[in-house]
Amino acid sequence: MTTTIYYFGTDEHTTKTMGTNIALLRQYGMAQGPFDRIGFVDDVLLALNPALFFMKKLFNQYEVMAAKERVAELIQTIKSTNASFVAEQLGETKKYTFEPGHIVKDGSFYISDLLYPDVLIPLVDYQDRVYKEKMITLKRLLGTLGAKSFQVTKITYSEHQFEGGARVPVQQLAGNAGVDVDFNHETKETKSHKRTYGIPPFKPFIPPEIEKWVKYNQDFRGFCDSRLESNGLTDSVNIELSEKIGAGVTISVKAASIDTSGTLGFKSHCSSTWTFNVEFYSHEELAHLPIHPSQQ
Repeated sequence: MTTTIYYFGTDEHTTKTMGTNIALLRQYGMAQGPFDRIGFVDDVLLALNPALFFMKKLFNQYEVMAAKERVAELIQTIKSTNASFVAEQLGETKKYTFEPGHIVKDGSFYISDLLYPDVLIPLVDYQDRVYKEKMITLKRLLGTLGAKSFQVTKITYSEHQFEGGARVPVQQLAGNAGVDVDFNHETKETKSHKRTYGIPPFKPFIPPEIEKWVKYNQDFRGFCDSRLESNGLTDSVNIELSEKIGAGVTISVKAASIDTSGTLGFKSHCSSTWTFNVEFYSHEELAHLPIHPSQQ
């Protein structure tokens, strides 16, 4: 499935913050080759008339020019991941589906939701939401696959990103997985309580609404196959939260790195890997259970 990034805004707001209008922004998103940089006009102006170029800076246009460069860099990143870019007037939001009650702000970027591709969500929230959703999906899969218990044994993260200001929301992500974790950033020591499950209501299965994500996500596919095909009773599961999840996260991370002024509102999480030790009920212990209706 192709990733698409959407921009919604008025010409007035877009011109003020990015130095361009919707029609040109749309062209920049579709352009190919050396002329697809929004800052190209300023490059020409600098070459032909340096005095006029620097007068623009004196008349408080420098921030607009800098914003143009940031947006140009973001669009280049979108295109480098083979994602599509769509720029729309703010009034065109009626053509799209958003979460109930959501109000689209002027000058906002959006992306299709990972699990519900017909719904657009703010790009500024995407990395955070995908990381949370991956942990929630893990918790759900452990329940439907017949886990007896699990706990976090190790957390590693990108120290380079952490030193650059990216966050490591350990407690938040651990809560999404359903466990309490005490993580020491100094010693990298990880302490976690053991989450336990009772006998599930059905034989082990993968919920159909997340089958596609499981199929194309190596972290999930590995332990699901081990459990369903070989009756694995214990497993060490690694969940990676990084740009490898997909183009949307790559674009979000890049957007956060270039949004130094906070104009676009992006915040970045550190890439991290979580290791879980899992214990399952044996197939014999679950043999008496019915098959889930979705598997019949």
